[in-house]
Amino acid sequence: MAQFNDCQDNKVAIRVCPKCARAFYALGGDSVACNFCGAPVVDRRGGDRVRTKVRFLVNMIDHLVPAKVEDYSSRGVMLAYSGKPLDIDSIVDLDISELAIKVKARAVWSRAMKGNVSYTGFKFIQFEKERFFAQ
Repeated sequence: MAQFNDCQDNKVAIRVCPKCARAFYALGGDSVACNFCGAPVVDRRGGDRVRTKVRFLVNMIDHLVPAKVEDYSSRGVMLAYSGKPLDIDSIVDLDISELAIKVKARAVWSRAMKGNVSYTGFKFIQFEKERFFAQ
């Protein structure tokens, strides 16, 4: 049990490889290697992520899409939704009342996964509540 005393090094996170675009689970650290192709994957998001499964509707290019928050931090959010991946640099209005998030956000990465599911990482660009931070 002694090896599990430092929880920071033992966090499990879903990462997406920038080279092969496959998602995989990674254990601890800011930099890991892809389980499939071995490419280095660096975590660029500042701050700790909060894992959740909050569902809401997001307005993507003039139509409402059911989405699920996979994780969020004080600077951004990762969403899962059905459909094609959103274009990089697309701007959306996020209104996630359960998490007290009401901001404009820019898509910084977007990937199609299995089936019709896509994941997009957003960076917040406008804070309507300056006191918002990841709990």
